[in-house]
Amino acid sequence: MGLPPPRKQTVGSVPGFIAFAMVFFVVVSAILRHARDAPADVALSMFTGVWFAITTVATNYYRLAPNDRLPPVHAIGLGLFDLALVGIAIRIGARKAGAPPGWPVWAGAALLSVPAAYLIAAGTSHWRRTVRAAAS
Repeated sequence: MGLPPPRKQTVGSVPGFIAFAMVFFVVVSAILRHARDAPADVALSMFTGVWFAITTVATNYYRLAPNDRLPPVHAIGLGLFDLALVGIAIRIGARKAGAPPGWPVWAGAALLSVPAAYLIAAGTSHWRRTVRAAAS
């Protein structure tokens, strides 16, 4: 008994899911903290929601048939967006700490970047296969 099959990914459903996850994490964070969130806490909740949604999209991208996946160019763009998001989070954290990030921060950033790297690699591979099939 495994997980149910994921739904087809479309250019409209993926951003909608990301927006839903972001709002969900912000609202749950506000409820748990009794609506006393500082702007940094709201930003952290937004980052967590977006990262969770992109990780879910990457997991579903792996499980779906090629015709049901997000188009390759959009998967690559989503992976690049995730990498930029992780980079911004590191920069904000370093600025907040007042010191350059150490090795634990870089190790965490590498782990947070795994879904992005997968989306970029799988999207590129899918794109190449699509181009080769169209050329032959």
